[in-house]
Amino acid sequence: MERKISPLTGWVALCVSSVFFLGFLPGKITGKPGKGGGFIGSLAAAIPMAVMFYYAVPVWIPALAALVVFFLGWLATGIGEEFMKKRWGAGQRHTGEWVVHDRNETCVDEVCGMLIAGLPAWLLYNNLAGGFLLLALSFIIFRIWDSKKLWPVGFIE
Repeated sequence: MERKISPLTGWVALCVSSVFFLGFLPGKITGKPGKGGGFIGSLAAAIPMAVMFYYAVPVWIPALAALVVFFLGWLATGIGEEFMKKRWGAGQRHTGEWVVHDRNETCVDEVCGMLIAGLPAWLLYNNLAGGFLLLALSFIIFRIWDSKKLWPVGFIE
């Protein structure tokens, strides 16, 4: 039985699950919906992380942010994707397959993953150059891991 989702609840859930609709941006720019949502979600976390690192924010703040994003995403993603399915039907992924769940526009999971992947910068470096380098490296490794669905990502999905 499908649950009834009010328009307000659907749009709020979609806003959270697509990170303020940023997940739709690459598809709108390129004209190819379903491409680039993961990249933009990762970038949406990497930029604030770099700012937090620059201002020497304590490690518990990005860790808490990851936890908050995880729970908000967990609450919103299912509703947001169901809302997209009812409103627009199936969506095409970057692989070409048509799906009704795990659409590329839903990128809150990349925000959470990037927040977690970037935490070692706080733990391993106390200088800006080393920390920024590690943040950049964590972004690259996270994007490869997430896009190729290496273990455990592929197993979890």
